[in-house]
Amino acid sequence: MGLELDVPIINEKSLAANFTNEVGVGGKVRFLKNIAGLWLLQECRRQWAMEGSEYTYEQLANMATEARPFSAAINPDALLGPGAMP
Repeated sequence: MGLELDVPIINEKSLAANFTNEVGVGGKVRFLKNIAGLWLLQECRRQWAMEGSEYTYEQLANMATEARPFSAAINPDALLGPGAMP
């Protein structure tokens, strides 16, 4: 998630919020925050497979659709390291 800018934003506030500046097409700067949504799902799927339960993405999407809404809150920034996501 982010913006395409002409110049980078480099300050204490952007650093504290974990934003990055990446060089983009045509000399533009991509000011963005990486969001670990799919990676979290991939890590959970990998762990479940190691434990003997292999799920397709379609099965996981169906399970999520059937789950009770807002039964848990997840802070993705707390799960930046690999392994044991579930």
